[in-house]
Amino acid sequence: MLNAHDVVVSGSAEAVAPNVGWMGGTVTAIDDTSCLVHLVGEEPAWLAVSLAALATGFDVQLADGASAEMVDLVGRITGRLAAAGT
Repeated sequence: MLNAHDVVVSGSAEAVAPNVGWMGGTVTAIDDTSCLVHLVGEEPAWLAVSLAALATGFDVQLADGASAEMVDLVGRITGRLAAAGT
């Protein structure tokens, strides 16, 4: 079963697109400084890891309507990465 999630990224579509290709995602410009990244994958954990990788270079936010499972996964990854930095 494929899972799909949209992420709002603080970065132009031109700047973000090269970072999304390996994820199999698509990028759509919202305006000159932000874009929507659409990610699709079989495992929600893979999508969350892709989101974390994208967040190394850009501010990211789950789009409205994100599943509770994705919100939970992102929250757990956020906590673990924060702990790793201390």
